[in-house]
Amino acid sequence: MVKKAARDWSGLPHEMLVEIVTRIPAAEDFTAFRGVCTSWRAAASKDNYGKSFSRIPPLLMLAENAGDEREFYNLSSRKITMGLSVPGAKGKLLIEARFGWLFTVVVSSGEVNLLNPFSGAQIPLPNFKTCPEFRDIDWNSRLLFMNRAILSANPWYTSDFTLMIIFGSTRYLGFWRPNNLSWTRTKSSPLYCALAGAGLKSP
Repeated sequence: MVKKAARDWSGLPHEMLVEIVTRIPAAEDFTAFRGVCTSWRAAASKDNYGKSFSRIPPLLMLAENAGDEREFYNLSSRKITMGLSVPGAKGKLLIEARFGWLFTVVVSSGEVNLLNPFSGAQIPLPNFKTCPEFRDIDWNSRLLFMNRAILSANPWYTSDFTLMIIFGSTRYLGFWRPNNLSWTRTKSSPLYCALAGAGLKSP
């Protein structure tokens, strides 16, 4: 019996792979697609991912671990997905920031980013430990109280957005907008605490 030659799935035309990516309905399937090989990951770019973004079901990220993998609860199917690789998550504090984005913190260095856990897209933010507005804060203890990060709009579709963080047991607020080289820091108030639950309006 003649054996059939194995197919070289990594050699599929880029245009065909892009067409497949735009039709992927589930975030977990998109992540699995990216993990096949280099050429498939290249096709699953930020722009191509955005084309199917509106069809992705709501997902709840479960408790984190020390590695790259995270488990998600699909609110539509009511099932827990298998561990999915989340690029850029290893060794970081992760806080949900609305619209599917995560606010990530490296406690030891003060490095902070906005991370899309499925596409791997990251938006670098001003470092906490080198930012003049935060020099008087002992981040080794304060970060334990960082409890909320809120986006006013989805960075995927617009650069006109504000990121607000609540830290220090809700005593302090930090604001950042694209192209800002530093954070704006202020004391919290009942108004901002209310915005934390209702969705932030740009200050």
